[in-house]
Amino acid sequence: MFSHWVTLWFTVVGEALLAYLLILNTLYLVFAIISFFELQRHRRRWTARDLDVIVRSPLVLTRTVRYRRIAGEPVESDSTTDIGGVVRNTSGEPVAGASLVLEGSAREPVFTNVLGQYLISAVARGALRVRVTPPGGKARAVALNVPAASYDIILE
Repeated sequence: MFSHWVTLWFTVVGEALLAYLLILNTLYLVFAIISFFELQRHRRRWTARDLDVIVRSPLVLTRTVRYRRIAGEPVESDSTTDIGGVVRNTSGEPVAGASLVLEGSAREPVFTNVLGQYLISAVARGALRVRVTPPGGKARAVALNVPAASYDIILE
């Protein structure tokens, strides 16, 4: 008789625990589905317009790395510059989708965005030539000096 009550108690407790876990799992699943759709509803792409910042000067960033020997003798400094500007046609309109390639470099081409803006990273100081190819147009070589006041390019 005693073993019958123990078996019955374990059966009832086991079924209650199973029901509790089933309800908990269902609530978790419902919460996950609601969260997914809320994230999809609120997801959007951030753009530069979200910052409400208008930059009217050329992008010129310089990063300089200096090395020193333990004895204190200076070593030549090595610096690179990130250059950026706008590619425009002769009427002053930005050229979107133009490719820019540093001549004599094995780098991948850089493309202008819809506003004609580009950014080339880690450019050595001095004179360089950039081959600019507008979409569906001829490639043109443009000479630039780094550093400079502006890196805007006008295609003729």
